[in-house]
Amino acid sequence: MYLLAADEALLVRAEETFEEEDGTKRNAVDRWMVFGPCRYVPPVEVYIIQKRKSIPLDSNEGIYVRDNREGSIRSVCGKTYMLQE
Repeated sequence: MYLLAADEALLVRAEETFEEEDGTKRNAVDRWMVFGPCRYVPPVEVYIIQKRKSIPLDSNEGIYVRDNREGSIRSVCGKTYMLQE
């Protein structure tokens, strides 16, 4: 069981096709995020890739974020940012 705070999330991947308790169908190799605050008990078909925390940035701080699907790079400055799947 994972206990996630409001500024945390889990990056997860389905190892095989299954249906979640809320009716969402997940196919093999689908990736998604589970955002806190919550308790998360991963099903057997789910692999936890990474636990992520929000990155708080001051007005004069920034990071570069690359989109893995498109390859585009953008900068994020002056706000709290959570990396997406």
